[in-house]
Amino acid sequence: MKRYENTFEYMFVFSKGMPKTTNIIKDKPNKTSGTILHGTVRQRDGCLKPRGNGNGRKKTAEFGRRHNVWSIYPERNNKTIHPAVFPEQLAKDHILSWSNEGDTVLDCFMGSGTTGVACVNTNRQFIGIELDDTYYEIARQRINNAVFSLH
Repeated sequence: MKRYENTFEYMFVFSKGMPKTTNIIKDKPNKTSGTILHGTVRQRDGCLKPRGNGNGRKKTAEFGRRHNVWSIYPERNNKTIHPAVFPEQLAKDHILSWSNEGDTVLDCFMGSGTTGVACVNTNRQFIGIELDDTYYEIARQRINNAVFSLH
């Protein structure tokens, strides 16, 4: 082969206008956890505001927000005939980040139904679109199994 192997996947998050929900995952350990930060923080309008509760001091949290590159490894035990099953954790983390319980998530390339399974497991509604009848059936079975395993 005359190319490098892809070791990443682009994930697109679309919304009509600004996203209504942003639940940023904060699981990256802070190296300076517990230390006191002093000073000010620049606001959107350009003015400076004291850090923390107005006294200019703020304790660094134990965990900070993730970077935009996540290390989530592929599924090793793909029990479907679909060639590219997404890791459920990848779908779940995006669903938790960009929606709330009860919201509806659209997956316009449903494939094996990983997003639908993650929606079931995070109490979201799901709309999936898939052109291939074989993959649709795989997705339908996986999502139904997820629903039945909750009961």
